[in-house]
Amino acid sequence: MTKLCKRAFSLIISGFMKVFYSVVFSFFAALPFALNADDDDQNSKAAAKSSATLKGQNLIVLDKAQQLASGLKTIKLKAITHRAELLSYGTAISIEPLVSLQNQYLTGLAQQSSAKAKVVFSQNNVNRLSYLHREQIIASRVLQEQQAVLQADKATLESSHYLRAQMISTAQLLWGQTLTDWIVSSDARLTALAQQRMSLLKINFPANIAINQPIKTIFVAPTANRNQAIAAEFISSAPQADNFSQAQQYFYQVPMQQIKTGMRVNAWIPTQQQGQAGVMIPESAVCWHLGQALVFTKVAPQQFSRQVLVDYQKLAGGYFVRSGVKAGDEIVNVGAQMLLSQEFKGQIPDEDD
Repeated sequence: MTKLCKRAFSLIISGFMKVFYSVVFSFFAALPFALNADDDDQNSKAAAKSSATLKGQNLIVLDKAQQLASGLKTIKLKAITHRAELLSYGTAISIEPLVSLQNQYLTGLAQQSSAKAKVVFSQNNVNRLSYLHREQIIASRVLQEQQAVLQADKATLESSHYLRAQMISTAQLLWGQTLTDWIVSSDARLTALAQQRMSLLKINFPANIAINQPIKTIFVAPTANRNQAIAAEFISSAPQADNFSQAQQYFYQVPMQQIKTGMRVNAWIPTQQQGQAGVMIPESAVCWHLGQALVFTKVAPQQFSRQVLVDYQKLAGGYFVRSGVKAGDEIVNVGAQMLLSQEFKGQIPDEDD
């Protein structure tokens, strides 16, 4: 009986010691991991605290290596002057009637020169025959016949003057004074139109816009894409208004390669004589969020700040901005969307918050 008790007691002690050593071993084995987890938690909280401070300043921090790895690029903004524009329309018109009037003018000019020469010749004959008649060398009938020829030649000359003046009046009514002057002087610009090196445009200006002085340059395109517009050079005002819209019309010219005869064009017309000061921001620098246009400015070598564009206008190749950013500011033109994503990523709360 005593031996059995001793044996049972020994087994109990042995089992207790195995459990004790197992617990102690597990505790010390898990201790380093617990310490590391505690350190990680502390670091996470410190990082969260630093991130929150930065977000309060609306800044994104990237060191040089991170900027290089992400392909971030910046540019410095330059001051420009921009004039606001109105959208209108027009047509590349045929110059066949204009060339026809020029041909008529040149033909009339040749006829006039011929008639003038005949008058001079007839006048000389009359003078010579008058002398011979006074000397009673020829009969009166011969002198009278030559005088009749002189009067007929003078009438032909007067008729050529009248036809020339009529042609000029017709040209002025249809094409205005400037293009009529081109006809009369055989201007090289009219030759360029006739040789299809340039196209003649008739542009309708909005009826409710008063034009105090000619707008020397407008921008036109056969599509509604302002980025594809080319400069058109002012020629003159058209003598007639548009029958349908009652809009004042103006003649402009552009290279024939871009716009062919018969094409309808959109026209962007500057509306202000005094330009507005601002900066031009390339399209690649602008990112969008909730309908807002955003850019990122580099406020320090490793810090970037998000700016909302309020006063901006879409132009060819970018946006004209009058306020919010200024000349000399350094903005991100490659990688702005990445910075926006990085900022929103930093706003996601930790699980422990």
